[in-house]
Amino acid sequence: MRPHPTHDVLLVDPDLEMRACRAFYLQMRGFRVVATRAADDTLRELRAGFRPCVVLTDPRTSGAAAWALIDYLRTDSVLATVPLVLVTHDPAQAQQSECHGVRECIAKPATPQSFVAAIERQCRRRSGEVQAREDARMRPTEVSLRRSRANDLVMPPP
Repeated sequence: MRPHPTHDVLLVDPDLEMRACRAFYLQMRGFRVVATRAADDTLRELRAGFRPCVVLTDPRTSGAAAWALIDYLRTDSVLATVPLVLVTHDPAQAQQSECHGVRECIAKPATPQSFVAAIERQCRRRSGEVQAREDARMRPTEVSLRRSRANDLVMPPP
C-alpha cells in the first residue's frame, strides 16, 4: 500500500472505540490523523492551527452540535475549502448533508478501505480546485502584461 505522508485528516467521532480504531487504521496507512470527540475538541484543534486536508465526521450521537460544527467549517474563510465527509447509517442525515456543504457520505457499515478511498478522492478533488483557483488568479496578471506589451508596441515613438 502507498503511504500518504502529506494528508492530514481530522476525524470527529463521539465513540471512543470507533474513533481509536479508525484513527489507528488511517495512521497505519500513512495518514496524519487528529481525532476528536466532539465539536468543542474539534474547534480547539482548528483554532490551534491544525489545517486538515479532509474532515471525516460521524454526527450520530453529537446530533445538533455536529451540524453546527459542519456549518461553522463551511462559513469560516480559511476552512470552507476543506472537504467534509460524513459517515452515517441514516439516509435522512445523508440527504441533510447536501444542504450543509458535505462533499461525500460514507454509508455504514463502512469498510476501512472506504475511508482511505474517500480521503484520496477528496484530496485529489481539493488539489484540483486549489490549482484552478491559482490559475484563475494568474490569468488576469498575464492578460494585463500582454495588454501592456501590446500597448507599448502601438505607441508612437517620442
